[in-house]
Amino acid sequence: MMTKVKNWAAPPQFDRDKDNRTAYLLNVISFSYLLVLGGIFALGVFQGGVFNFDKDTFYALSIRVLPSIIAFVFAQSFMRTGKIMVATHGYLAIIWLSYVIGIWLWGEGQAVTYSNFVLAVLIAGLLIGNRAALLVAVMSMLLGFVAFILQNQGLMHTSPIPDVERVLRVTLNLLLSAVYLSLYISQLDEALASSKVANETLEHMRDNLEHQVGEHKRDLKLAHEIGRRISEIRDANQILFEAVKQIHREFDLYLAQVYLVDDEQEMMLLQAAEGEVASRLLAQEHYLAINTASINGTAVSEKRTIVVSDTIQDPRFRPNPLLPETRSEIAAPLIMADRVLGVLNMQSSKPHAFSPENIPTFNAIASQLAVSLENAALVSDKDKNAVKMEALLADTKQQTQRLAALNQMGQDLASASDIDDVYQIVGAHILNIIEGNTASLALASNQEDKTEIIVLQGQQRALPTGISIPIAGTAIGLAIQENRVIQLPQESPLPTFTDSRQLAQQGVRSFLTAPLTSHGQLFGTLNIGSPQAYAFTEADVSLIQQIATLLATTIHNKNLSEQVQNWASIVESHPNFIGTGTLQGEAIYINPAGLAMLRLPADYDVRGLLATDVYPEEDAQRLLHEGIPAALETGSWTSEGRLLRADGKLIPIEQTIAINLDADDKASRFSVTMRDISERLEAIEAQRKLTTQLEERLLQVNAMQRAMTHEGWSTFLTSPKRMIQGFKFGDEQLGLITTRDVTQGSIPTILEAETFTQHDPATAAAAVQVRGETIGVIGAKNKNGEPLDDEQLAMLNSLTQQVANALDRARLFEEMEIAREQMNALYTGSEKVVHAQTISQVLEALVEATALKNMDRVNILFFDKPWDDTEPEKMTIAADWTKEAQPHPSVGMVYSVQQLPSIRLLSRDKPVIFDDIENDDLLGSGAKRLAKAVGVKSIAIFPLVAGEHWFGILTVQSLANLNLTENDIRQITSLVEQAASVSQTQRLFKQTQSRARHEQLLREVTAKVYAAPDAESVLKTAVKEVNRIMGVDSFVYLDQSPALAPLDNGHHLETEEHTTQEE
Repeated sequence: MMTKVKNWAAPPQFDRDKDNRTAYLLNVISFSYLLVLGGIFALGVFQGGVFNFDKDTFYALSIRVLPSIIAFVFAQSFMRTGKIMVATHGYLAIIWLSYVIGIWLWGEGQAVTYSNFVLAVLIAGLLIGNRAALLVAVMSMLLGFVAFILQNQGLMHTSPIPDVERVLRVTLNLLLSAVYLSLYISQLDEALASSKVANETLEHMRDNLEHQVGEHKRDLKLAHEIGRRISEIRDANQILFEAVKQIHREFDLYLAQVYLVDDEQEMMLLQAAEGEVASRLLAQEHYLAINTASINGTAVSEKRTIVVSDTIQDPRFRPNPLLPETRSEIAAPLIMADRVLGVLNMQSSKPHAFSPENIPTFNAIASQLAVSLENAALVSDKDKNAVKMEALLADTKQQTQRLAALNQMGQDLASASDIDDVYQIVGAHILNIIEGNTASLALASNQEDKTEIIVLQGQQRALPTGISIPIAGTAIGLAIQENRVIQLPQESPLPTFTDSRQLAQQGVRSFLTAPLTSHGQLFGTLNIGSPQAYAFTEADVSLIQQIATLLATTIHNKNLSEQVQNWASIVESHPNFIGTGTLQGEAIYINPAGLAMLRLPADYDVRGLLATDVYPEEDAQRLLHEGIPAALETGSWTSEGRLLRADGKLIPIEQTIAINLDADDKASRFSVTMRDISERLEAIEAQRKLTTQLEERLLQVNAMQRAMTHEGWSTFLTSPKRMIQGFKFGDEQLGLITTRDVTQGSIPTILEAETFTQHDPATAAAAVQVRGETIGVIGAKNKNGEPLDDEQLAMLNSLTQQVANALDRARLFEEMEIAREQMNALYTGSEKVVHAQTISQVLEALVEATALKNMDRVNILFFDKPWDDTEPEKMTIAADWTKEAQPHPSVGMVYSVQQLPSIRLLSRDKPVIFDDIENDDLLGSGAKRLAKAVGVKSIAIFPLVAGEHWFGILTVQSLANLNLTENDIRQITSLVEQAASVSQTQRLFKQTQSRARHEQLLREVTAKVYAAPDAESVLKTAVKEVNRIMGVDSFVYLDQSPALAPLDNGHHLETEEHTTQEE
């Protein structure tokens, strides 16, 4: 019990000794003060005896004791929650304020007041410190002085205190003061004892530090001496052996050794050692791996010094049988500029010979050793470099001259006017840059397996200018194939290849060929030969690579320049709107067709035009916030919109936005192409309205007819998709009803059901009728053979009408679904036809959306001229579709209208269908023979009419009967009319493009022919251009007949030039 009380009353423990001391004092003071006031309270209450209890005295004393209880609870609460400072200051403040309240309320005597304030000063000094005690003393004196004045003037209440109580309270206060002073003195004694122990400890530590400093001074002096000695040596091996020898001797070691790291940074090789077994370790060429498996490997990999004071106790130590007496070890890495050169390892036969205090000394030795090794290596490299420098100076002078020539060639190439000028400039400089006697170009030709030779300088007998040689089996071909410089005879003897063999026969002994590539495009090779064997060095190889790169880039740029000029010509003459602009929507360029579309003058300066100037506000915002961002993400963006002309009129357009990239592949601007689609939209809208109206009228008419006639249910019941006639149910099984079941009499027929004829009394049947039309039979049969009663018959009749109504609703729903699917197919097909980019895509969209996909072949044929007043002469297959998705060899095939007289049976207003070609009397023999040759049994022909012009037909061929319903024909006719408009537009656009390309090619050829300086050049240029344009072999020659013999007056030259131009 007493143990629990002590534990409860004991103060809490803190991390700091000062807080523990303060907590102890606060705990003693608060408990003692509370006990003393409790004794005063008991004496005051029971001073007249136990049975003479005075309530007024009890209340008065309770009020005086209450602040002490509050102070005790406050101090204990905050002290035990760890807030010792709050507890001490709060306790002192509450006690002092209780004294102040006592003076003010009861006017306690001077003796009591003095003893109280003395006690408060002692508490402040013990718990907080001298400053707090001085502050409390000053405040108490000031308060006592004020109370004295107020009492003398009668401004403050005074009440006499009995002498016994006054003496008792003063005595107890003095007793507490004595207790608190003893506590203070005991705390001072403890502090003095602790100070004495601390001084003795510091004295001992000072002696140890002086001893360690002395040892460090000795070690550093030895390290300095070792560093001074090895710094005077310039040979790396001598440095290492001298260092380990001195370290072993000066530090009295068992073994001293140095390992150096290999070039791969994987192993450490023993380079120098001093000790009993040093010679054996060196003879074994001892080495260690750079890893944490050894002390030396750990020091190198972690770049820090490792100390093992006792090898027996340290698990990192790995014993070596050659070094059994090692008891302590240290490994210091040799580090130079964060690069580990090796490790200095020292071993002692004494335990604890090395400690962490030795690390600075041996780190200094290791650093000096690393610096000496680096200096020795630099001195060795300096001697070697001096010899190399003299040779390099001569090479540098020659290389400078070559680079100057290369620089001059680059400047001349930059100002070259055309590709021929480029070749002449390279020929003038090439052999000044790379020494040789012949230089040539092998340029890629139209034939992938051949190259065209152009001699730049030197002999032309081996490889004459203008000839084409095969690539296979040549050094030129190998350079092209492997895309690298081929150096002969370093790689192979010259006779190995056919081209170098010819050069060797002309005295060439060395050969270089470099591929001409730029931006992934191969232009040929640059070739240089020399009469000296092994004449070309690596510097020559580097130079020819630079020249080849420069030449290929120049050729590439010249080709690009020509292409840009050609494209500029195409853009300028293109019939559609083409323009460019900034990514912020500001115009940069618009071609003439675009200016005409905007109704702007041909010389109008479009710079400064904004998107809002050529688009309505909505379309401009869409371009800026949707079109350009989408093109930036995907590369292009296509949409339909409206263009704002200068006269304020809006025209519908189809536009494509594409992003242009700069040399760094960053988006710099955008280009736009657009065309006016007013006519197409008008045609689409008219067709849509017509189709909608037609389909609505047809649905209404069909619904009325089917409701009033037998057609609706007849079509429904005879549909090829409806394979089941009926069902029967008996013995918990569902079965199918076939025609045989009805004909054999086991199931009543429709006639029997309508006339109520019953051959079997156990069987009853009722006709299922919809609006008076009998569509089926429902019945029942008693398997026991007993007749059906009246209730069962009435139930059967009631069910008959319900089943009839349900069947009619199901049929109407199916027909509505079929009509909806047909309408969706029609709209989808219409959209695909409108957005088709080629005639083949128009045909595919037409077939996919209609019943044409069930046919075997569908063609689109164009007349050579519209069939208006006069019939055309020819028909050409423009697009072909087959059911087996076979290739289309028939596209482009031409038919003569005169050979097919039956073509005159066609009409521009409606399709013509021949279900049986062979037996149809209207068709001529030519058409029948043609159909029989391709195996066609049926054919349908739909006219292609756009506006007032009938310009072609759509033919549908089937190897069997067509089986096209009226609804199928209506759908096909509707889409064919729309396809005709789209096809005519595409056809005209294609013809315009073809004429533009033809005119462009004609201008190019004419310019090149006219630019030829003489007749021979005219002939060469003409035959090359014919081959390039037509893609076939070509030839040209002049007539050498006697009729063109030379004339005296010189007219022969004029005739020859005239003939050349005609050719």
